[in-house]
Amino acid sequence: MTRTDTDNYQRSSVERAIPMTAYARSEIARLDRENAELQATIDRNNELRREIINRENMNKGAAA
Repeated sequence: MTRTDTDNYQRSSVERAIPMTAYARSEIARLDRENAELQATIDRNNELRREIINRENMNKGAAA
């Protein structure tokens, strides 16, 4: 189970146990969007980091 799966499972358990107001649901949705945007930024940064490392390694070439 991924961290997201675990988070969703825990959240759904809490949501079933505690009735939430419309405001609470909208805040959770807002935070979910914000977290998704941040994760996309992290993923993109990791992709760029890998690309830079790969280019550095290509530029080094074979050892003499």
